[in-house]
Amino acid sequence: MRIEVSGLVVRYGEQAVLDGVELSVPEGGLHVILGGSGTGKSVLLRCLNGLERPAAGSVRVGEREVTKLSAGELGELRLDVGYVFQYSALFDSMSVFDNVAWAAREHRGLRGEALREEAQRCLTRVGLEELVESMDRMAPSALSGGRRKRVALARAMAMAPRVLLHDEPTSGLDPASARAIGTLIADLNRAEGITTVVVTHDLDLAAKLAHRISLLARGRFVFEGNAGELRDRTGDADVRRYLEGGD
Repeated sequence: MRIEVSGLVVRYGEQAVLDGVELSVPEGGLHVILGGSGTGKSVLLRCLNGLERPAAGSVRVGEREVTKLSAGELGELRLDVGYVFQYSALFDSMSVFDNVAWAAREHRGLRGEALREEAQRCLTRVGLEELVESMDRMAPSALSGGRRKRVALARAMAMAPRVLLHDEPTSGLDPASARAIGTLIADLNRAEGITTVVVTHDLDLAAKLAHRISLLARGRFVFEGNAGELRDRTGDADVRRYLEGGD
């Protein structure tokens, strides 16, 4: 599914967090949104699936104009748009199986053996085949940060999404786990053709992943291109500030 954002404005009180953002991601594309803390990266991501309502502008995902959808229509949109939260947002009171199976049960209507097979497939797809045998009794709280991220991604994959949105997917991970998550995101995009948008402050991750990179500053994108072009744009004050500090 293609993503098109035009003239997007989000205000909190008098402050414009996003002020005329433009974004285009082709079907099957992998686009990384970079920016320092507090620049509105996650706000933009939430606009893409209707978790955030903009003050102005257009957000199109496939054929849907997200800003005009009713609550019921937004529910239908989210069957196509998987969202992987920064801190995983797993239910620690539920087993790994129930976390992964929840969306497939509630929204795809899978039951019984078909549901178990889907949970097993999704865990295996994200490199957690060793959890398949224990998924009914394993709680997410018993897992490392990297494994929790993978379970969250498996849960999103259980929706059979056409778009995946990742909010700071490597936040809090050690370097090896961060590299593994980056490889997994790229592999899913390439192998399954899922349109992917990743929000991060991690330039190394962006360089590894992205077909295109956009840098968000002062409420707008101040750069779009690849990682090499970004590193060469040191004459731009916003780019230089990001490269020197990242925040």
